[in-house]
Amino acid sequence: MASPSNGGIIGKINSASFGECATTTVTATGGVSLGSGTRRVTTLLVAGGGSGGTNHANTVAGGGGGGGGYLTCVEAFVCNPTVPVTIGGGGAAVAAPSPITQGASGSDSILVGTCSTLTSVGGGAGGAYSGANALPGGSGGGGGNNGGPGAPGTACQGNDGGDSNGQGGAGGGGASAVGSDSGPGGCAGAGGAGTSASPLSPTTYAGGGGGGGGYPGTNAGAAGGPGGGGAGGASNTSRCGTVGTTNTGGGGGGAGGAPSSPTCGKGGNGGPGIAVVKELDKAPGVWSIQSQFSAITQGTWPN
Repeated sequence: MASPSNGGIIGKINSASFGECATTTVTATGGVSLGSGTRRVTTLLVAGGGSGGTNHANTVAGGGGGGGGYLTCVEAFVCNPTVPVTIGGGGAAVAAPSPITQGASGSDSILVGTCSTLTSVGGGAGGAYSGANALPGGSGGGGGNNGGPGAPGTACQGNDGGDSNGQGGAGGGGASAVGSDSGPGGCAGAGGAGTSASPLSPTTYAGGGGGGGGYPGTNAGAAGGPGGGGAGGASNTSRCGTVGTTNTGGGGGGAGGAPSSPTCGKGGNGGPGIAVVKELDKAPGVWSIQSQFSAITQGTWPN
């Protein structure tokens, strides 16, 4: 039945949002202040990347860390003036020499809406040796030297890490591609490519870290994936993996192999993540002429 209170129009209740398409980039944990008319947001969430695997005072080369999970174009309903956003930190590389262990996984990035919580999963740690396998994540970590398996990525957020097929470390997975397997001998595998698929940002995020070069001999570390992935360390020389780029969610590079206790045998730290939040202009459903006129005069009616 029509009612004078709604201008005489019969229709469903409107879930409208007058956010005027304002966009905020978030690089540190905190809250995003919303416009007074915003009721819906869409977001790009990139989690922290995993760190590369470490050289443990022997010939071991580490696998690259996986890129942070890449979650985009998911809407959330909000009714508070501030929406909380957590930016996932990158995994911290393990110091060498140390007990044999893989790197560290990145942390999740999270947006808390009124009715739902959106989460992108931290990138998986790069593998090392002797059971210290790569870990799963947004994208999975690459396998460590001498047959270490790559770890799986999270569906719709990333890809698997590569497998190690020799003395070199494999690449961590990226948002748009799997990490490359390492080849025979000390050849390392490259990190998987990130992506710029989101309409909320043209920047490429969430590349995987490159694997470390294997010993014996001097073998180059592999390149990190586009999107902030760090390069792997070379064997017998630089050895340290390169860190993932800040606020890209890139995985850290794996450490290069060495014949004895290395000067630097750490994998690279993973890069912290990022978020982009867009306040939506949406007015679905049936509107009374009275309500539409009021919104237009207040300057909040969507264009």
